[in-house]
Amino acid sequence: MEEWSRADVPSFRTVRGLVGELLEAHRYTKPGEVIERNLNEESREWDIRVSASDGPSWVLELIACQGNALDLLNAQLELRFELIRAVTPKYSDYKYLKSPPFKDRATDTCKLTSTINKLSRTASKWTSIDVDAVARNSGFPRENVIRRLQEWNDTGVIELKPSGVINRFKIVKPFPQGEAAKNDIISAIYKQIEERERSDMERVHQVIRFITTNGCLTRELASHFSDQNSIPSKGCGTCSFCTTRSVVLSK
Repeated sequence: MEEWSRADVPSFRTVRGLVGELLEAHRYTKPGEVIERNLNEESREWDIRVSASDGPSWVLELIACQGNALDLLNAQLELRFELIRAVTPKYSDYKYLKSPPFKDRATDTCKLTSTINKLSRTASKWTSIDVDAVARNSGFPRENVIRRLQEWNDTGVIELKPSGVINRFKIVKPFPQGEAAKNDIISAIYKQIEERERSDMERVHQVIRFITTNGCLTRELASHFSDQNSIPSKGCGTCSFCTTRSVVLSK
């Protein structure tokens, strides 16, 4: 069971590489400016799982309760060190499926609509659009382009399908530039990740001790909440131990 819990724990070298690269890349970024990060790409590049996806469901649920390593890393940069603050993410890719009313309601001659239609590329079924290119060519802000597409989606003109989440973070205060300050942050983050791992393992072992107990499982669960007297000492009569008188063996 331990390998599933530990699979989400990155090495110190990985944490140092990812955090060090982030601090260096934005060392001169001013407070108030927004940076963009693709967390899925960071996960693949640095071998930090965005979320655990393999193993028994009950183990995954226990681990998910405390978040994954990349979430924990970003949370520390935000809450503990107050360097960044997560803001509304955006999508990098948009495509849409035209409905019958499209020709009548999405072909007006305004510059934004005409630019959207001009730069859209239709395959066999779906139409792809580069919203950033539309914004540049039309002179309208990116938000206006997305708002127009969303209006069409809400009124049934198209079926809009965004994808490719880009996470965005506002810089709260200047990133440290000295190596000692950077190393202090990296070490503190990794220490917290190690503590999370120990906590995960203890939670897993608590569940293993419970399901392999030599007695009534219901009474054992009740005792965890100091309520064992609510279950007869002879057992509940319905749990797997009471009905089979067999102890579950852990491997």
